[in-house]
Order: sequence, then structure tokens, then C-alpha cells
Amino acid sequence: MRRILIFLLMLCMAVAAPAQRGKRTTKQRKPTQKELLQQQRDRVRRQQQDARKRQQQLEQQVKQRLQDVQALGGEIESRQQLIDSLNTSIDSLNTNIAVLDSQLTVLKGELEDRRQHYIKSLRYMYRNRNAQNQMLFVLSARNISQMYRRMRFMNEYTTYQRAQGEAVKQKGEQVQAKLSELNAAHAELTALRARGQQEQQQLETRRQEQQRMADELQREQQTVKKLIAQQQREEAELNRQIDRLIAEELERARKAEEERQRRLAEQRRQEELKRQQQAQAQQQGGRQGSKKSSSRRRTTTTSTTSTTSTTSTASTTTPSYHDADPDRRLTGSFANNKGRLPVPITGSYRVVRGFGSYTIAGVTLQSSGIHLEGQPGAQARCVFDGQVSSIFNPGGGYVVMVRHGRYISVYSGLSAVSVTKGQRVTTNQTLGTVGANHILQFRLQNWNQLLNPRQWLRRL
Repeated sequence: MRRILIFLLMLCMAVAAPAQRGKRTTKQRKPTQKELLQQQRDRVRRQQQDARKRQQQLEQQVKQRLQDVQALGGEIESRQQLIDSLNTSIDSLNTNIAVLDSQLTVLKGELEDRRQHYIKSLRYMYRNRNAQNQMLFVLSARNISQMYRRMRFMNEYTTYQRAQGEAVKQKGEQVQAKLSELNAAHAELTALRARGQQEQQQLETRRQEQQRMADELQREQQTVKKLIAQQQREEAELNRQIDRLIAEELERARKAEEERQRRLAEQRRQEELKRQQQAQAQQQGGRQGSKKSSSRRRTTTTSTTSTTSTTSTASTTTPSYHDADPDRRLTGSFANNKGRLPVPITGSYRVVRGFGSYTIAGVTLQSSGIHLEGQPGAQARCVFDGQVSSIFNPGGGYVVMVRHGRYISVYSGLSAVSVTKGQRVTTNQTLGTVGANHILQFRLQNWNQLLNPRQWLRRL
């Protein structure tokens, strides 16, 4: 039995020895240099991808915060304009209330005067209320004429009393109406002041929110500078192309004006030549008559020539083609609609960048127009009648330029265009679809002079 146990033990040890040697061999195996390099390269590649992804996310977040800060700037500007308008209305109401107070004082004085006169007349009527006294007053007249006058006086005095009563009543109604108007003005003033205070509080809240967001952006100033620099480069390139096209439009307009002036001068020259020929024909016909008749005809021709010259001078002073010039009419119509032009984007929107220069997170940003963020599928629409002068794509979307006489409106950032160059367009006509970022850049110029769109649009 003991030998059997020893044999089984030795057999187990013999079986377990190769497994231990294989395990020992597996533990001792090391990766090759190529495998180590491959692992290191994969690790570096994953780190780079993670870094790029984090950078893209950071830039996207910073871009969104930057856009929110710009939108808050536009909202703050709008609220400030509303507060200024409310303050103007409050000042106007204060002036109106002062006028109403003075009018009410005058009306009260007139009412008191009429009451006093009415009271005096009532006292007189009371003292002479007895019909017998009235009859004695009439019958005690010396003659028929005096009796008639006394009867007429009594009737007229009765009518006067009624008129005095009506006048007192009307004046009282005027006082009450003026008092109601004054109370309504006071109520409106109170409401305006309350609204102004509410707007002021919201304005301060927005300013604090903008400052907080600007402080957050300050930590990522390098990224902000990079994004703003990119925006400025893109906008500068767009502005260069727009300025070049506007310069071409200006040159074409100048040449067209020179051509009109040349045609007008040629027309005047032809008319003057025709008048001279008619005068020469009249003079030749006059030589065939008598000397007296010839002298009379020459005098008449001289006066006719003088009159013709005067008429020519008058027509030269007021050329009629200017009145029919379509550019002149369109320019005047556009200028007369300042502050009443429609917003150039459909649906709800918000102003994400205003006009002019302002500073965000220590970086100055310059804008030659306004940037409106609309809803998905928003359309750009024309703000006034005009003609499409140019359509081009600088790389960030289509740009449509519409000429309204001397004025030019520019619509940038379109993904598709629904008009063609040279096409006549009308107010509120769709020009195209706003791009994927839903932001329309709108610019307005008087030839090469930039205009603030806020002063021209109906509401923002």
C-alpha cells in the first residue's frame, strides 16, 4: 500500500512539472520592440484625437458663449433704446400734464365766473319772481313802444338765464373732461415710470449676465481671440468684395449720368439748330416783300429770336429728364421710409451682433452691419423695391446685393438664392434661404457710406 501511494505521488509530480514549466515560460515572455512602439503610437494617436476633440468642443462652447454675449449686447442696446424712448415719453407726459394743469386752472376760473353771474341772475329773478310784479313792470310803461321793449327784455332775460345755466353746465363738463384727461395722463405716467424701472432692472440683470459671461470668456482669451480674428478675416474679405462691387456700381452710375448729360446736350444743340433754321427761313421770306414789310418782319423775327433764346435758357435751367429719372425717384422714396423698413428676415429672431465696434473679453470687434439669428428655414426678404445688382458666393454662403437708387442693401450668409442678377424685386420679396447657422448678415449703404440699420428698420 505504501508503494502504491509513493507511485501515485511520483506520477502526479511528473504530470505537474511540464505545466509549471509552461507557466513559467509564459510569465517570462516579454513584448518585442515593435510591439512596444506600436502600443506607444496607438496611445499617442488616441491622446491626439482626444485633444483635438476637446479643443473642438472648447471652441464650440466658446463660440456659443461669444455669440450669446454678442446677443446680450444687442438686447442691452435695444433695452437702452426702449428706456430712452420711455424717458422721452415721460418728459413729454410731464409737459402735457403741466399744460393740462394750467388749462384746468383756467377752466375752473371761468366756471367760477359763470357761477357767480348765474347766482346773481338767480337772485334777481328771485326778487322779481312774482308774476304780478312782472305784469306791473310791463303795464307801467309810458307807451306801447316801451311796453313792447319791456316785454322783449323779459323774454330775452329769460333766454339769457337759460343760456347762463347751460354755459355753467357745459363749463362744468369741460372741467370734468379735462380733469379726467389729467388723471389718465397721471395714470399713464405712473405706468410708464413703472415700466421704465422694470426695464432698467432687466437691463442691469442683462449687463451683469453679460459681464459674467465675458469673465468666463476671459479665461479662454486665446481661443476667443482666435475665433474673433477668424470672424474679422472672413468679414474683411466679404467687405472687400462688397466694396469692389459697390465701386463698380458707382462707376456704372457715373458713366450712365455722363451719357444722359451728353444726350441732353445733343438734344439741346439739335433744338437750337432747328430754331436757327426756322429764323433764317423767316428772314428769307421777308426779303421778297416790301422794305416796310421787311423791316416789320425783321423786328418780329428779332423779338421771336429773343423770346426763343429766353425759352431755351429756361429749358436749360430745368431739364425735364431729371424728374423722370427712376434712380432719383427710388432714392427719394427709400430715404422717406427711414425707420419704417421691414426686418430682412422672416419669423422670430434675435440680434446677435450690432452695428459698429465694441469690446468682448478684451478683444475689439468691428461690424459693418447687423447679424440676425432666425429660426430653422428662415428666409431673407428685401426691405424695399429695387433691382438685384449682384449675387456671389465668397465661401461662407451666398451674398445678394439689391440697389435702391443710391442706397444698397446687402444680405449675406444665404444657403440658397431665389432671385437672379438684374431682376426687379419688391418690398418683402423672398431673396433666399438663410444658411445652416441661421444667421443673416444685413448691411445698408448710401453708395460707399455705411449706415446703421437700426435707424432704418421698423423694429429690432
